[in-house]
Amino acid sequence: MKKINKRVPSIPAFCSPFGLFLFRYIEYKNMRQQEVAKKVGIEFGTIRSYMNGSRYPKLCVYMAICEVLSDTREEYNYLLLKGFQSTPENELALRRLRSKEKRKK
Repeated sequence: MKKINKRVPSIPAFCSPFGLFLFRYIEYKNMRQQEVAKKVGIEFGTIRSYMNGSRYPKLCVYMAICEVLSDTREEYNYLLLKGFQSTPENELALRRLRSKEKRKK
């Protein structure tokens, strides 16, 4: 029987929902975080701070990350939407909208 030599990624400690989304997609694309940081033009430490939720990227940086990770326009649009949906700001907006809907009933 042939031994499969596949690297099993370990999820970074204290990973935020946005960081987990980013981590999983980088792993899905078989890239390293250093590669993504270099192609986007940011430091590796910045990617790590995005992972743990201490910082979130500016819109232009996030769009560059999505561009590096995507091969098609559909994938790019998917990444943009999924990344925004995993931010705490989106959760707060959804909560506010739910409460507005309840008040109207």
